[in-house]
Amino acid sequence: MRARLCPTVLLLLLGGWYAISTATSIDPQQIVTLLPQDAIPAILDPAPLLVSAQEAEAEMEEDEAVIGVSWAGESHAYPITFLSWHEIVNDVVGGKAIAVTW
Repeated sequence: MRARLCPTVLLLLLGGWYAISTATSIDPQQIVTLLPQDAIPAILDPAPLLVSAQEAEAEMEEDEAVIGVSWAGESHAYPITFLSWHEIVNDVVGGKAIAVTW
């Protein structure tokens, strides 16, 4: 699993560098918006959706991809299949407010 996360972390780090770069090769006029704002609903209160590790193990495939977050002794996993429908989950992990995006 770590081997699969390393390229993702690297991509996020490089993506941040590109995001602050002022040079661009794309004309902003060529960007087309396909969906209106808020067309894909974010999950604002995931608490009713949380399951125990035992329930998750019973319901999920062994190789199912997730985004995992651990903070202050608390861990949450967000299945990619779920994030593909909602793209954003606002949650609290270890007392910290986070946004998980896909």
